[in-house]
Amino acid sequence: MAIQFASQTVSNGNSHTFIFEKKLISATAFVQGYQLSYPNSDNHLKKANVKCEITNINENKVTVKAISEGNDSSSNKATGTINITCVAEM
Repeated sequence: MAIQFASQTVSNGNSHTFIFEKKLISATAFVQGYQLSYPNSDNHLKKANVKCEITNINENKVTVKAISEGNDSSSNKATGTINITCVAEM
């Protein structure tokens, strides 16, 4: 059994496929960091939703989707990126 780590920065709503050396026994993904920003200035964050979810595991590949969004009390939308780390057991 071996464990391998891989990281990637992914924009809100996009997915990334991590490719490992061997067929996987299991995998998990977690948020290592994130960045949110508004398209205009001086907004105060009311709510943030930051997560990553595995959408597919196939042989030696793990596909992870990123969600990084927020809003303020005026309903202005913030979007961003997530630094995702995937841990795979082979």
